[in-house]
Amino acid sequence: MTAFLKEHKGQFRSYTESDSDTINLLKSGEVVLADGGRGTAIAAEEAGIPVEWIAPKEGPLSWICGLGIPSSSDNVEAAYKLINYYTSPKAQAQSALEGYVVTNPEALPLVAEKYKESADPASVANAIAEREPPNFEEYVHAWQEVESG
Repeated sequence: MTAFLKEHKGQFRSYTESDSDTINLLKSGEVVLADGGRGTAIAAEEAGIPVEWIAPKEGPLSWICGLGIPSSSDNVEAAYKLINYYTSPKAQAQSALEGYVVTNPEALPLVAEKYKESADPASVANAIAEREPPNFEEYVHAWQEVESG
């Protein structure tokens, strides 16, 4: 794959480093096809870019974020309050506006109709769990080689 990407470098306008990069390139018309998640597509739509997010036929990659409390925490009570707030129906409904799947089923009735389908945990039933590959260092080295040309 490294050799392929290096040989075809001229076919790529750039490698984006953030959702904002992707949205700006789409908005300027410099790219017409990009990799990204539903949240990126929602942000692009809100920026006035006509886009459609399409899951790969093999299934979309999952993205799991989590909150934790370090054992050295000075304020465990406040940490639990934050976690409880983030998992509350109100906060989960807000997350759905950004393209995330809700983790609290009580949030679904609060989600705008436009986002209900993508916010429903059933929408990622066929998702492929993203994991760090066992050869992660090789991957990083290969990507650095591609980026440097």
